[in-house]
Amino acid sequence: MSASDGAADARPLTFLERLAHISRTVNGMFGVPDYDRYVQQFSARYPDQKPLTREEFEKDRMHDRYIKPGNRCL
Repeated sequence: MSASDGAADARPLTFLERLAHISRTVNGMFGVPDYDRYVQQFSARYPDQKPLTREEFEKDRMHDRYIKPGNRCL
């Protein structure tokens, strides 16, 4: 959130906050999985279930990335 968003208590983003936002954006463009975002969205949709651990999440994403042949060049 930035000061230009219209919130009265908003403050300008620090350099590190801006850098983190840029990093999340670029990683999202290249399909890099974001565990924190996954946990946030999973918890909102399924509050009574436990999300995958970070290790399980990464293993699942690697499986999806390398097992599905439709996304590879031959």
